[in-house]
Amino acid sequence: MERPQNRGRYTNDTPLIKPHLFTRWDTQQLAYDSAVAKGRYLVYLMCASTRTDFWYWHADRNWRGLAALESPFQHHNLLEEYGWTMTQTWVPRRISELTVAGGDLGLRQCKYIDLAQEREGRDPYGAAFGETGGQYQLDIDPRNGAIFVFNSISPEQNNRARQERNRIYSNGNSPLEAVPVTPALQRCSDVLFLAYQRMAEWENQDIRKLRYVFRCSIINADTRAVLRQIMEAPNTPMRTLKGWRESPWISIWNEQAMALLATPNGHGVAWLLINHKQSLGVKIVRRIKVFLNSTRDEGVTVDMPWTMLLEIADWPFDIVWPYPL
Repeated sequence: MERPQNRGRYTNDTPLIKPHLFTRWDTQQLAYDSAVAKGRYLVYLMCASTRTDFWYWHADRNWRGLAALESPFQHHNLLEEYGWTMTQTWVPRRISELTVAGGDLGLRQCKYIDLAQEREGRDPYGAAFGETGGQYQLDIDPRNGAIFVFNSISPEQNNRARQERNRIYSNGNSPLEAVPVTPALQRCSDVLFLAYQRMAEWENQDIRKLRYVFRCSIINADTRAVLRQIMEAPNTPMRTLKGWRESPWISIWNEQAMALLATPNGHGVAWLLINHKQSLGVKIVRRIKVFLNSTRDEGVTVDMPWTMLLEIADWPFDIVWPYPL
């Protein structure tokens, strides 16, 4: 397919988007420069409106209209159809930097949500899928537009882990068997959107109020590697990680924030906004903060893994995209 002329306020002299930047499942260590480039591309896709003449460079080396990026998973009833179950429990939080952040932002604690892909079956199109044990553990405050993600293991990730255990237990005594086909509904961006949509509907809230996504307990190796590179860079605002109130916000137009957006703990939020524009409106991650979530328990302070907060804002799509890709 020939590249379109003058699409998305670009000319034929605009450098092509490298196909690997569109890859959602990264298998190699995410280098800082690659993360910045990928993050810049994600920002561009978040800013673009389906009602304007924007195009993106797909991995199949064709230019496609942004309407093609809209997710097929738009209603929360699909969760059950793809083998997901949702349970809610009340789990009081211990005093921590996370509770301080929630208080400063005017957020309330809601019931703890456990989403598990624990049933096999056939999807609405007749395709069979197995039980994978994929799990997302969340806290959602639709009244104030906040999502807390405490744990995220996709069906594909957990199925790969089962395959590895099967390799180790080569005598056939593996406790859990891998499945040949995982469900199509499995990505963090889609599952988070559907869970948030369901909770907003139950509480009669507008889903377009989404403003905050917390990625808690960051242990992903790629994310931590990018964070370390940012902390070691000259003139960095994040020389050391501190608590909620001491840690700086980083604007998304800063390349360090773009690098954080491209990490496994950041790009799921970007894709949530990119793939659900018709429901959420055109939104962008406005700025990012990473802080150390210290927990105080019985007078003892314990440093917990890092937390990344992505603040979301509406994007006026008549603004010209300010950066070359």
